Amino acid sequence: MNGNSLLTKAVEELLDGRYFVIPSYQRGYRWKGKQVEDLLNDLYSFATKPDRKDNEFYCLQPIIVQKITDEEKEKYGCPLDKEAWEVVDGQQRLTTIYILMNYILQKRLRYDEDSFKEDYRKELFHLSYETREHSDEFFTNMNVDVDKAGNIDYSYILNAYKHIDNWFMKEDGAMKIYNRLPMDKRPGNSSPKGFAESILNLFINAKGAKDASVQFIWYELERGLDAAHYKNAIEEFVRINNGKIALTNAELIKALFLQKKNFSTGDEDLKQIQIAMEWEQIENELHRDDFWYYIRKKESKLEEYIPSRIDFLFAIEYKARNWRMVSVDEEEDVKSNLKRLNEELSDKDRLFRFYNDKFDGYEDADLHGAIKSEWNNLLNCFRTLQGWYNDSEIYNYIGYLSQCGVDMAEIYHHYSIMDTNQVRSEFIEYLQDLVRRSLKSIKIVASDDPEFPNGTIGSSYKQRFDVYNALLFLNVNLLNERIVNLRATQDQKAMEAIESTINSSIYKFPFDIFVAQNWDIEHIDSYTTNPLKSIDDQKEWLNRELEGLEGSTLLDADGRASVLQLMNDGKYKDAIDELRKLVGEDVDADEEEKNSIGNLTLLDSTTNRQYHNDLFFVKRTKIMERLKDGIFVPTTTLYAFAKLYDENGGNLTKWGHGDKVKYHNFIINNLKGYIGGANNG
Repeated sequence: MNGNSLLTKAVEELLDGRYFVIPSYQRGYRWKGKQVEDLLNDLYSFATKPDRKDNEFYCLQPIIVQKITDEEKEKYGCPLDKEAWEVVDGQQRLTTIYILMNYILQKRLRYDEDSFKEDYRKELFHLSYETREHSDEFFTNMNVDVDKAGNIDYSYILNAYKHIDNWFMKEDGAMKIYNRLPMDKRPGNSSPKGFAESILNLFINAKGAKDASVQFIWYELERGLDAAHYKNAIEEFVRINNGKIALTNAELIKALFLQKKNFSTGDEDLKQIQIAMEWEQIENELHRDDFWYYIRKKESKLEEYIPSRIDFLFAIEYKARNWRMVSVDEEEDVKSNLKRLNEELSDKDRLFRFYNDKFDGYEDADLHGAIKSEWNNLLNCFRTLQGWYNDSEIYNYIGYLSQCGVDMAEIYHHYSIMDTNQVRSEFIEYLQDLVRRSLKSIKIVASDDPEFPNGTIGSSYKQRFDVYNALLFLNVNLLNERIVNLRATQDQKAMEAIESTINSSIYKFPFDIFVAQNWDIEHIDSYTTNPLKSIDDQKEWLNRELEGLEGSTLLDADGRASVLQLMNDGKYKDAIDELRKLVGEDVDADEEEKNSIGNLTLLDSTTNRQYHNDLFFVKRTKIMERLKDGIFVPTTTLYAFAKLYDENGGNLTKWGHGDKVKYHNFIINNLKGYIGGANNG
């Protein structure tokens, strides 16, 4: 699409009597009242915005057009002395603006075509539906009853007109917005005419004027040299509306960067090719899940269908570029900046307008320079993320922080303002401070119990979010400690030999698998048997556990017989208690101990669903089977079920009080540099 052009075009620029043709391959006008009123609310709120800046504009969604020839003008009944455009996409927005302007001029301000030309030297554009003969005549008289519409398209148009009229008249329309304004900021008067004048002022202001304007994102398709442009326009329409091309901020910005007019000489053509290739490389890298989920937390299943991940990269760069110091307190400064910047980016067109403003008004060498400068900024941002990805230790820290919800722009901003003399170790110290911030709710509580010489972690299963972060970082930290130990114990020659290994996937936490498998917190020793209230649930549990214990020395023939006898007698709850005692389950553990961090680990959703309230031995068997099948098991989950935290090994068939204590102490020893409380200051 490099031959296509993209720019913003003020509504004022369309007020020259030009014609817009809605081709037959599009459906007719279908906006409903809610959509019309939402647009009216947005426009009037912007028109009366008290703190509006000079040159600020309200940006309408893209309209995709293609210029038509004189021959085609005759076919559509368009005057030869007027511009004419085929609307490929965006006719709903364009038609609504037309209906609104028609209403304002004719009904509210009493302008006919001649008086509007005389007073403003402007002429309202025209709409013509290919499938509706004399549609332009219908648009000149919309103040009629809906039942006189004659067809479904006109019915929707008349309904839109009625909704516009109601919005100007009723108390919860324009009047509601007007009354919310400070008394000294209210424009004109609170009459329908006053409301109409405020909106008309937006429409008649030129692009680049000091006063506010309304602007379309104008996407013009290049015409071919032959008569096949109809086919091209239809193909473009189908592609857009099938979702194969989504005019996201990224698509629009790409068009800004790669328009032919930006590259006029041989050398500049090479630059265009270079940017296009680098763009593709960036998108390919971002669509690798192992790269994407180290910088981006998966918020919902819908994110799987994000059309362009490069939008996220533009957002990081935008936030870092527009960061400003608002507080000497770093954490407060971060919160204030992110709140402001995220609010700005909630405007779906903010990123496009940001780059459009960077290029607007430049030509030739100045435009080439602006393109190169902005592209280099984005490229530098991406290469920074790429550099962190290639450093396993940094990758692990940043991946953990992103999964905890830390905004990547915060980290990139800090890195970008670091002094050039600052070294890698100082950046790692900064990341470690962010980890401490993420775990600030996890505290070590002093204990008189000799089993816990370094205290206990007070947070329990009831503080799921905090414990979840702690257990996730426990996995990450074990990997980073291995990296640090490897580097500390090798001489320089040996270090060079193992460096490539250190920065391979072996020492990287698999955040993509973490996301795909949907890990969560689970009790190692089942917390409760309450879910086994029904007879059917109790029978199912007993049969599953007895099957899982087949071949195990935990349950001898006499023990199995006693459990089966209780089941035959219908005493299923007694059979459960008997089985737990026979295999040495910790049936006496209280609720506090079972909910403590020493009895918690991370498990993927599939494993979690499979073992429910299983006995520890059965759980362990299933997890080891999944490990043998090549299913990833978190390091600390393996530590728990294989009891690798215990130097003396321990009984691998049972999970008792002593196991909870040792595992609890293991967690404290590995997190003590990142959590506060007793012995940590």
